[in-house]
Amino acid sequence: MSKGVVPEESFDEFRTRPFLHIPNKLETGSEQLLRDNVLTKRVAYVFFATTDVHARAVLAVVRRIRHLGVRKEAEFVVISDIERNWEGVIRTPMDKEIPLTRDHTFAWSFQKLQAFRMTQYRRVMVLDADSWINLSIDHLFDLPEVEVAAPVANWARDFCVSGALFLVTPSTLTWGKRILPRIKTYAEKSKSEMNVINEAYEHKIGSNRILPEMLILPSKYMTLSTEFVHSEPYHENKTALWDETHIFHFSGGLGKPWSLSGIKSDNENMRRLHKIYLSYYDQVPAK
Repeated sequence: MSKGVVPEESFDEFRTRPFLHIPNKLETGSEQLLRDNVLTKRVAYVFFATTDVHARAVLAVVRRIRHLGVRKEAEFVVISDIERNWEGVIRTPMDKEIPLTRDHTFAWSFQKLQAFRMTQYRRVMVLDADSWINLSIDHLFDLPEVEVAAPVANWARDFCVSGALFLVTPSTLTWGKRILPRIKTYAEKSKSEMNVINEAYEHKIGSNRILPEMLILPSKYMTLSTEFVHSEPYHENKTALWDETHIFHFSGGLGKPWSLSGIKSDNENMRRLHKIYLSYYDQVPAK
């Protein structure tokens, strides 16, 4: 073998070797250790719950996800102070150091951002419980490794991603530099976790926002329930909307899925969506 030629068996060995992070000179020793999450296959679905009703909603979604099928390395985590039978879901407490936002609609939403520091997992998927999981989402854990991946918010006037579903590659460095400083300042400005995620990763060209370090998912992964009644819907074909959408998020002033007050009685699709959600929610016992 000529000098400088690497034998083929070396490439075979490299291809099958577990990924090891080679630290940058600027990286601290502690951060290098915190990158050990790349060596685990464990992933997590993460929720938060602030009331008993909210807790039942979490378990309804968990049951639905399990029904659709999950990988053996997946765990379910709920950020909550509510004690109840969590059916195998791991409960982690609310962080009292994370402030409430002044907008009562999103008061506790910053708690979801704890996902950024869950370094015991390779990847974390954060979901809102007021959602119907229409199609399996387990494959999202296999997306290319980026700090954040989230579906485009196709209902928003400005380019942004949703905070009702996002995937995180946990890192204490990301938490400390990008996320935590914004939580403290944004709470005073009545902003939500959606603002934090978008503005932590944005780059401005003039007045236009781009998100160059984020993986943008198509809107079929998270669509608002109002798509069925919107005066300017993105999806004209409602049959295709049902067939292609992975998650319907109940939003837009039409009520939460556990409340019938917001149903448009003359809209067949909205009634159908509430009915199938309640088929899971009603089976979860109250606390």
